[in-house]
Amino acid sequence: MKKIVYLFIFGLLIVVAFFIACGRDAPEVSPSLTDEPQPSVPENSITGGAIGGPIEEKAEEPIQTSFYNNRIQELMDKAKAINNYRFHYRTIYLNANGLYLEDPAYEVLVRDNKAKKIYFEAKKSDPMMYYNEVYLDFSQKTAFGVCSLAGITCRGLKDIAYRLNYGEEKYQASLLETLAEIPTNAKTTGTTLFNNRQAIIVEFKLPTGNMKRLFLDNFYGLPLKEEEYKITENGELIILSRDFTPLVAGSGTVKTTDVNLPTTLTVSN
Repeated sequence: MKKIVYLFIFGLLIVVAFFIACGRDAPEVSPSLTDEPQPSVPENSITGGAIGGPIEEKAEEPIQTSFYNNRIQELMDKAKAINNYRFHYRTIYLNANGLYLEDPAYEVLVRDNKAKKIYFEAKKSDPMMYYNEVYLDFSQKTAFGVCSLAGITCRGLKDIAYRLNYGEEKYQASLLETLAEIPTNAKTTGTTLFNNRQAIIVEFKLPTGNMKRLFLDNFYGLPLKEEEYKITENGELIILSRDFTPLVAGSGTVKTTDVNLPTTLTVSN
């Protein structure tokens, strides 16, 4: 009887040892519902309101500035300090038929807030009125025409000053007006020698889509020439060219009497 009990206990120990061994060899159960590895979710990762996924980075926008580059600002400061100069003005432009034409040329004398334009040929204002000189006052916004040429054209008109359209006559009477057109995103693109003057080339885009190129005097800062052009399949096409040389500036270049309307003239409307 004792022998049977011993055999029973021995068999029971073998069965228990077998189950313990099987439990150690059994694979661990994955907590995942699928066999594919699950992506890890970084902390505080949010894109479009959803958790997870890459964070989108916005490209930095270019910083807008209201300042000129140092070289252009230096030249403009030089020009604004000059209130006594004279220059010749010549314009060539491309018309609708593809032909280059030239406007009447003239000379300009500038001193402080006044200027005098001297046309090389008399201009006709009305059937009985001609003038070849224009006295401009930028402060009072007035323009008076005088005919001073020798010959038949100005006969009987030399003692009379006619009131003219200030808006039309003041155009290109001051080189500072040309400088005022330069936007802050203009760039310097090179240097050149123009009519024996060292010039800095400044270029910028116009609202029309055309390009403008200015040649600024390296010493005075005043413009020597300007060109408007557009790019075609054949290269640059010049639409407008203005020449402001020869340019002379500095104290004593223009006298006050050169730009003041003579008091001996009779003003007529």
